[in-house]
Amino acid sequence: MNQKIILTSKSELKGQVVLEAIKKVFPDTTFDLIQFDLEMNGPEPVGEKALISEITDHLKKARVLDSTAAFYIAMEGGVQEGEDGTNEVAMVIVENNEGVRSISRAASFPVPPKIADKVKNGIPFADAVNEEYSTKDIKNTQGFVGLLTNGAVDKKALYFQPAIIAFSRYSKMEWFGSVSDNNHLSR
Repeated sequence: MNQKIILTSKSELKGQVVLEAIKKVFPDTTFDLIQFDLEMNGPEPVGEKALISEITDHLKKARVLDSTAAFYIAMEGGVQEGEDGTNEVAMVIVENNEGVRSISRAASFPVPPKIADKVKNGIPFADAVNEEYSTKDIKNTQGFVGLLTNGAVDKKALYFQPAIIAFSRYSKMEWFGSVSDNNHLSR
């Protein structure tokens, strides 16, 4: 019997990442992917706490819509201020059906000041990039990272490794102790 996994995004690109990543970690298991449209539609989260809060909210909503999945997955980006200016960071959070959470972050990359200012003024990151660089649907194609790196790293590649790492915890659960020893979420 196939195991059900739920992604909090309808993005085809993110769906591909999830299926490819989970297959790397669990090559002998077949998964059925269900995608809900629970992504951000407002301002970009600023800071790691805001990003984790946003993603956690998506995961809670997914559990309300369907409480029978083996895994719930959310992938989002947000901006952070650092010593080197504003950076974009992508994060993948996976929860299993017991509520055990695994968080993994992608590499961060610099955000040009014009984009950072727009984001800080409430414009969604992808909209700011599309406006500034005359791109179309950057969010669902190469992402800003693809534009920045001339295609050497695209959005799919950016999310792929953190997705594998986030799923890997569940293939080594014995390494992490009991559910009560982990960051178990109360429902």
